[in-house]
Amino acid sequence: MAQGAPTLAVEVARSRNTTTQTARKALEYLVAGAQMAWVVDPGAQSVMVFTPPNQIRIVGADETLEGEGALPGFSCSVSGFFE
Repeated sequence: MAQGAPTLAVEVARSRNTTTQTARKALEYLVAGAQMAWVVDPGAQSVMVFTPPNQIRIVGADETLEGEGALPGFSCSVSGFFE
């Protein structure tokens, strides 16, 4: 892991950034050595989960977000982020 790279990086998507720009930034965290990056999208009420080597999945409001190896024991309903 690169020195100073976060284990978990979290970005909040903003309307002025395109999905491509936000995804690119999350992938940059992985290249820097992060184990996982989340992009929280308030508009879609979802979280895009990025893990090496460039795998992406979307966790919807009715699903549970897990911290996996980056944040062991963490579990939260995605809808809880937006209450």
